[in-house]
Amino acid sequence: MSQIQQSLFDLLLNALLQIGFFAIVAAVFSRLVAKARAKHQYCFYVAVLLFCLAAPAANTFWHWPSTIVAEKSHHQISSDAGVANRFLWIWQEHNNPHEQFIISPRFQTWIIRAWGVLVLLRLARFSRAVHRVHRVRREASVFSSTRIGIANEIIEAKHRVAILESTAIDDPVTVGVFHPAILLPTKLLPELGEQELSAILLHEYSHIRRRDFLAHILFELISVPVAWHPGIAYLMSKLSQTRELACDDYAATRLGKRRLYANTLVHLASLCLHVPRASSAGLGIFAGDDLEVRVMMLTEKKLSLSRTSAIALILATSFTFGAGAVLTHGMRSCSQAVQQ
Repeated sequence: MSQIQQSLFDLLLNALLQIGFFAIVAAVFSRLVAKARAKHQYCFYVAVLLFCLAAPAANTFWHWPSTIVAEKSHHQISSDAGVANRFLWIWQEHNNPHEQFIISPRFQTWIIRAWGVLVLLRLARFSRAVHRVHRVRREASVFSSTRIGIANEIIEAKHRVAILESTAIDDPVTVGVFHPAILLPTKLLPELGEQELSAILLHEYSHIRRRDFLAHILFELISVPVAWHPGIAYLMSKLSQTRELACDDYAATRLGKRRLYANTLVHLASLCLHVPRASSAGLGIFAGDDLEVRVMMLTEKKLSLSRTSAIALILATSFTFGAGAVLTHGMRSCSQAVQQ
């Protein structure tokens, strides 16, 4: 295999092991993290996701040039009686070929090809989603209700947000990066009272204030190469969940009553459940698919992390992930030994 193919296989093997490790650590800390504020929970999972994306690449390509030089001089070094200790694993593998589990170059090539197909499929799926968002917004009409004054009271003057209605969606959604828009389902509007409409607009406006749509697009794009990993799927679901919780916090605070907002969510869900659901475009009020958790977070009293506990959590997670990064750095050498 070429050096590029070997590096790709090394990257995939590192990602398989390291992302799994970091996702398990995040799951272990999840019960403690759940006691923090929703926006801090979201930041935690963002940090874990970025770490999962960076660690395999760093461990694979950090010493990539020196690896090429070492491979070019492999024959000369192995024949020299004074082999350096850092190349001892090469000498041991050469003298103990039956003690190593060897993956044939042909099988590695098939793995890389399968990974390439998965990446292309993921990109195609992402492209269809972007096209769907563009089409839905283009075909939407201006919100013509007399209750537009409610939106004017909620949306701050510094944000230029279009309020539209569409027959192509089942749930309220937010789309757009530079020119954001809140899309309301036409079939749902006759069922909405002022309280429900205010709750929807507050929740969707929170997405706009937080720039969630832009973050969602970026995370989807940068995670494409490792989207096949169950750990990434877990982290993306946590991002979706905590993003919706953070927007619920904002909306409930603006309304002034958390229980009232929770009841409104349940009522909205009952209005939407009888509608056949299509693939949602953008960020919807029910995008997280975790309504029960959200209602519990709004209605139940929970013990928040104190400042000391928060600092202890930060130190504990930093130490664990740092130690894990150092530990899994050695996996790169192991994966290279497997490839020889």
